[in-house]
Amino acid sequence: MKIVSATGCDTTSAIFNIGKLKPFRRLQQDEALRLRVGVFNSPNATPDDIATAGEMFIMSLYPGKTSDDLGKRRFQMYVEINSWLPANKKFDLAQQPPTSSSSREHSLRVYLQVQEWLGNPLPPTDWGFEKDEEGHLRPVTNRKGTRWCVRTSAGTARGMDVSNTLREEDEDNVDHPDKDLEPIPCTETDVELSLA
Repeated sequence: MKIVSATGCDTTSAIFNIGKLKPFRRLQQDEALRLRVGVFNSPNATPDDIATAGEMFIMSLYPGKTSDDLGKRRFQMYVEINSWLPANKKFDLAQQPPTSSSSREHSLRVYLQVQEWLGNPLPPTDWGFEKDEEGHLRPVTNRKGTRWCVRTSAGTARGMDVSNTLREEDEDNVDHPDKDLEPIPCTETDVELSLA
């Protein structure tokens, strides 16, 4: 049930360009991952348990070095793709994994749906939804994105090591390994990376 909900159903969105077959195969091949996402069937799981299991599951769907952090995986994929992407092609941010905060909210909504199917209704506002002014339920979305600037003379990051040139503009975000760097303003010659 978790797979059906996590990969998109009537009440939860699909993960962009992943489909349903890849997640099914991943769970067939990886028993440890299967056990980890089993928490979605537990009626007593905490939001943190669900967020952690959901992030591990989502990371398993994207190539990359072993990492326990979705933000690092996104950055690794960005640098790797830009190292071979032809200069006349644009980087497609939609091909990146979701951010940790997006993964968390998605996982909470998936858990809510699975529990509903198991006959254990939960308060939606505790699991990834909020009420608007009219009382309608709306999915919680990321209110603050993280913006990184890549400082280059040509205004592009292609073909250069950007690991030491990234600066975070959102001081509250602690998901990135360079979180202690001083924020710098983006200028016209910077390439802005939205990681939200």
